[in-house]
Amino acid sequence: LERNEMVDHAIRCYEAVLKLNPQNLDAKTDLGICYAEGSSNPMQGIMMLREVVTENPAHENAQFNLGVLSMRSGQYEKAAERFQKVLAINPARKEMYLMIGKAYMMAGNMSGATQNFEKLKKETADAALVAEANNYINQISNH
Repeated sequence: LERNEMVDHAIRCYEAVLKLNPQNLDAKTDLGICYAEGSSNPMQGIMMLREVVTENPAHENAQFNLGVLSMRSGQYEKAAERFQKVLAINPARKEMYLMIGKAYMMAGNMSGATQNFEKLKKETADAALVAEANNYINQISNH
């Protein structure tokens, strides 16, 4: 109940921001996420996020959240595309290699998954990310 009240409050706040400034793509993205994640109308949120990336294809947060939502709905190839866009927009987000790898793995593309996990291991010094990549590589190798 408390979460629903907070989401409703956030939705009202973002709607107020957008009334004042309809061009605020960050607010529109956050509102879309609220609808997609916390409302009874997730499609409304997904449509808002799509509007944001239509208006600005380089909107990192909208692309990322569309990727997460694609993963949840089993659209793994689409998720991989979204995460690749995030990486193109912001090459410092090395964890996108992990996300792309997981999406490919779920789609059954084990070579694409492995390539991304290996790329992550080369690109990051983050021991937790490397360990997670190694874990997925081992899962793929053992099947």
